[in-house]
Amino acid sequence: ETRAVIQTAGKPGIVYESQLPKHMKSIERIREMEASWQVAPEQAVEETKPRSAPVFVSKPEPCNVPEGEWARFCCRVTGHPKP
Repeated sequence: ETRAVIQTAGKPGIVYESQLPKHMKSIERIREMEASWQVAPEQAVEETKPRSAPVFVSKPEPCNVPEGEWARFCCRVTGHPKP
């Protein structure tokens, strides 16, 4: 179990609105493709694998960044069922 409080401020970094002229249809194709990626694949039948507790394969490292800059924390965890 983990808990965190993260406070952020500022504008979002992702632009969701199209920057293409309205008459261009390529954005429609992009949206169709993205929508197909968001469909959850059918769940595979759960193997009869024994349960195992989550284990950090690589742990997040502490980092110092100036205020207003990005910080990135990466880790890998294994276990069954998948954490």
